[in-house]
Amino acid sequence: MIPGGRLWAMLLFSTLLVETASAAVRHRLKRVPSLSQRRRMHLQNLVTDPGTVEIEFGVAGSPNGLTAPFTIKYTPGVSHPFWHRTELSVDMDSVSSLPGDLHWVTQFSDHVGVAVTHLLHQGNRLSLYVAPQVAFLTRGNEGIRCGATGIANLDLGPYSLAGNMTWTGATSPSEANPAGDLQFGGGLVRRFGGTKENPHWTLFINGLRENPTIGPSTSSLFEGASYQVRRSWAIDFSVRHVNLSGGPTDHQVLGGVTVNLGRPRDW
Repeated sequence: MIPGGRLWAMLLFSTLLVETASAAVRHRLKRVPSLSQRRRMHLQNLVTDPGTVEIEFGVAGSPNGLTAPFTIKYTPGVSHPFWHRTELSVDMDSVSSLPGDLHWVTQFSDHVGVAVTHLLHQGNRLSLYVAPQVAFLTRGNEGIRCGATGIANLDLGPYSLAGNMTWTGATSPSEANPAGDLQFGGGLVRRFGGTKENPHWTLFINGLRENPTIGPSTSSLFEGASYQVRRSWAIDFSVRHVNLSGGPTDHQVLGGVTVNLGRPRDW
C-alpha cells in the first residue's frame, strides 16, 4: 500500500537522487527528476511495503522538451533484517522528446538507473536512509555514473522536514557529464485531511543545490501537491524552477501516478 505518510520522504530522496545521471548530465534541457525522485521528497516511509511491487509513471514538460519518467520498485518480503528494510528500484525515461534543429526528436531514455534504498534507523520522529545508486548511460554519454544518497526525515506531526546529500561520479567524464557532482536538498511538507498515516492531501516545497566539478553551481526549487486517491494509488502535480541561479532558467510542469500492485504471488 501507499501510506499517505510516505508521501514525504520519497520526494526528498527524489529531488536529490535526480536519476543519478540526471542532474549531473547536462543536456540542452535540464533533466526533470523521475516521479520516484519527486515523491521521495514528501513520503515518510522511503521504502515500499515488504513483498510488494510499486510503479510510478508520469509526464514532465516545458517549452524545452517533454519526458515520461517511469520507475518500478520492489522490497523483498522476507524476514531477514537487511532485505526487509531494503528497496530495489529501476528508473528511466520511457520516452523523451526534445526540440531539434528542424523538428522535435523523440527517443528512448538516455540512461537506466538502479538504486538500493536501505532504512538505517526509524524512530518515533527521525528516520535515516542510505541509497547507493548507479546509472548506465545509453545515449549521448558513455560509461556509468555511480554514487550514494543519505537522507534524514524529521516527523513533526502534520509537518515534516527532510534533508539529504548526494555524491555521484562518472567513469567517462566529459563537458556534459562532470567527473563529480555534489548535491544538497531539503524540503517542508504539510499534510491535510484523513489520518496522519493516510492524509488526503500533501503539500510540499523543496530546494536543490548542485555543485558539479565542471560548470557553475545551480539552485532549483519546486513545489506541488499529492492526493491519496486510495490506499493503493496516489496522484501528484508539481512545478519545478530549474537553474534559478547559475544557468539558463527553465520552468517545468510535472504530473504522475503511483500505484502499488501488491504482492506478486497474489496477482
